[in-house]
Amino acid sequence: KAQIRITKNKYQKTRKANDPLWKLRCDIAVLINKSYKKQGYSKSSKTANILGCDFETLQDHLIASAFRNYGCWSPYFDYHIDHIIPVSSATNEEEILALNHYTNLQILYPEDNMAKGNKLYWKLGE
Repeated sequence: KAQIRITKNKYQKTRKANDPLWKLRCDIAVLINKSYKKQGYSKSSKTANILGCDFETLQDHLIASAFRNYGCWSPYFDYHIDHIIPVSSATNEEEILALNHYTNLQILYPEDNMAKGNKLYWKLGE
Protein backbone atom coordinates (compact mmCIF):
# COMPACT_ATOMS: atom_id res chain seq x y z
CA LYS A 1 0.00 0.00 0.00
CA ALA A 2 2.82 2.41 0.78
CA GLN A 3 4.35 1.86 -2.66
CA ILE A 4 1.00 2.54 -4.35
CA ARG A 5 0.67 5.81 -2.40
CA ILE A 6 4.23 6.82 -3.35
CA THR A 7 3.57 6.06 -7.02
CA LYS A 8 0.27 7.96 -6.96
CA ASN A 9 1.86 11.00 -5.27
CA LYS A 10 4.69 11.03 -7.82
CA TYR A 11 2.16 10.84 -10.67
CA GLN A 12 0.09 13.68 -9.20
CA LYS A 13 3.15 15.89 -8.70
CA THR A 14 4.38 15.29 -12.26
CA ARG A 15 0.96 15.86 -13.78
CA LYS A 16 0.44 19.09 -11.83
CA ALA A 17 3.84 20.34 -13.03
CA ASN A 18 3.00 19.62 -16.67
CA ASP A 19 -0.76 20.12 -16.97
CA PRO A 20 -2.04 23.55 -15.82
CA LEU A 21 -5.71 22.53 -16.09
CA TRP A 22 -5.12 19.49 -13.88
CA LYS A 23 -3.32 21.68 -11.33
CA LEU A 24 -6.27 24.07 -11.36
CA ARG A 25 -8.73 21.19 -10.85
CA CYS A 26 -6.77 19.92 -7.86
CA ASP A 27 -6.21 23.37 -6.35
CA ILE A 28 -9.84 24.46 -6.67
CA ALA A 29 -11.13 21.20 -5.18
CA VAL A 30 -8.92 21.73 -2.13
CA LEU A 31 -9.91 25.40 -1.86
CA ILE A 32 -13.63 24.63 -1.93
CA ASN A 33 -13.30 21.71 0.47
CA LYS A 34 -11.42 23.92 2.96
CA SER A 35 -14.02 26.67 2.63
CA TYR A 36 -16.74 24.23 3.69
CA LYS A 37 -14.73 22.68 6.52
CA LYS A 38 -13.74 26.05 8.01
CA GLN A 39 -17.43 26.87 8.36
CA GLY A 40 -18.22 23.44 9.86
CA TYR A 41 -19.88 21.87 6.81
CA SER A 42 -19.03 18.99 4.47
CA LYS A 43 -18.76 19.39 0.71
CA SER A 44 -21.58 17.26 -0.66
CA SER A 45 -21.50 18.13 -4.38
CA LYS A 46 -18.92 17.73 -7.08
CA THR A 47 -16.56 20.67 -7.51
CA ALA A 48 -17.84 21.53 -11.01
CA ASN A 49 -21.43 21.66 -9.70
CA ILE A 50 -20.41 24.01 -6.90
CA LEU A 51 -18.47 26.22 -9.31
CA GLY A 52 -21.37 26.41 -11.73
CA CYS A 53 -19.12 25.73 -14.73
CA ASP A 54 -16.64 23.27 -16.19
CA PHE A 55 -12.93 23.60 -15.49
CA GLU A 56 -12.10 25.08 -18.89
CA THR A 57 -14.58 27.91 -18.27
CA LEU A 58 -13.13 28.45 -14.81
CA GLN A 59 -9.64 28.59 -16.28
CA ASP A 60 -10.75 31.18 -18.86
CA HIS A 61 -12.44 33.24 -16.12
CA LEU A 62 -9.33 33.16 -13.92
CA ILE A 63 -7.02 34.03 -16.81
CA ALA A 64 -9.26 37.03 -17.56
CA SER A 65 -9.04 38.09 -13.89
CA ALA A 66 -5.23 37.81 -13.99
CA PHE A 67 -5.16 40.07 -17.06
CA ARG A 68 -7.52 42.52 -15.31
CA ASN A 69 -5.42 42.55 -12.15
CA TYR A 70 -1.90 42.27 -13.56
CA GLY A 71 -1.97 42.58 -17.35
CA CYS A 72 -0.48 39.13 -17.86
CA TRP A 73 -0.93 35.43 -17.23
CA SER A 74 1.23 32.33 -17.15
CA PRO A 75 -0.03 29.02 -15.79
CA TYR A 76 3.37 28.53 -14.19
CA PHE A 77 3.61 31.72 -12.12
CA ASP A 78 2.92 31.50 -8.42
CA TYR A 79 -0.69 32.50 -7.79
CA HIS A 80 -3.53 32.16 -5.32
CA ILE A 81 -7.17 31.65 -6.16
CA ASP A 82 -9.04 34.23 -4.09
CA HIS A 83 -12.69 34.57 -3.15
CA ILE A 84 -13.64 38.16 -4.02
CA ILE A 85 -16.32 38.12 -1.30
CA PRO A 86 -14.69 36.07 1.47
CA VAL A 87 -16.28 32.75 2.40
CA SER A 88 -15.76 33.72 6.03
CA SER A 89 -18.65 36.17 5.58
CA ALA A 90 -21.07 33.28 4.97
CA THR A 91 -23.58 32.52 7.69
CA ASN A 92 -25.00 29.27 6.32
CA GLU A 93 -24.28 26.46 3.86
CA GLU A 94 -26.33 28.09 1.09
CA GLU A 95 -24.16 31.20 1.26
CA ILE A 96 -20.99 29.08 1.19
CA LEU A 97 -22.26 27.45 -1.99
CA ALA A 98 -23.01 30.85 -3.56
CA LEU A 99 -19.59 32.27 -2.57
CA ASN A 100 -17.82 29.32 -4.22
CA HIS A 101 -19.40 30.12 -7.59
CA TYR A 102 -16.74 30.74 -10.21
CA THR A 103 -17.80 34.37 -10.66
CA ASN A 104 -16.64 35.06 -7.08
CA LEU A 105 -13.10 33.82 -7.80
CA GLN A 106 -10.06 35.70 -9.03
CA ILE A 107 -6.30 35.24 -9.39
CA LEU A 108 -4.04 37.19 -7.04
CA TYR A 109 -0.33 37.04 -6.37
CA PRO A 110 0.27 35.45 -2.96
CA GLU A 111 1.40 38.72 -1.34
CA ASP A 112 -1.73 40.50 -2.60
CA ASN A 113 -3.98 37.70 -1.37
CA MET A 114 -2.35 37.79 2.06
CA ALA A 115 -2.75 41.58 2.20
CA LYS A 116 -6.44 41.25 1.25
CA GLY A 117 -7.13 38.62 3.89
CA ASN A 118 -10.88 38.38 4.49
CA LYS A 119 -11.61 42.03 3.70
CA LEU A 120 -14.79 42.61 1.78
CA TYR A 121 -13.75 45.94 0.30
CA TRP A 122 -10.20 45.85 -1.01
CA LYS A 123 -8.42 47.15 -4.09
CA LEU A 124 -5.23 45.84 -5.61
CA GLY A 125 -2.26 47.76 -4.27
CA GLU A 126 -3.79 48.63 -0.89
